[in-house]
Amino acid sequence: MTQQQVSDALGVHSIRISEIERGTRNLPELERRATLWIQTITTPNQPNQHTETLDNV
Repeated sequence: MTQQQVSDALGVHSIRISEIERGTRNLPELERRATLWIQTITTPNQPNQHTETLDNV
């Protein structure tokens, strides 16, 4: 997945995803929710449970 695809799915700007990857921005709630979302789309045989965006994080 690209940063843009992740940011679109999570409802945030791609720069936030980049900052998390580089470790230049401490966003524990965004990181936690992003990790959970990624796990739901990459874990085989598990229904996609992602229903929220990160607009307010």
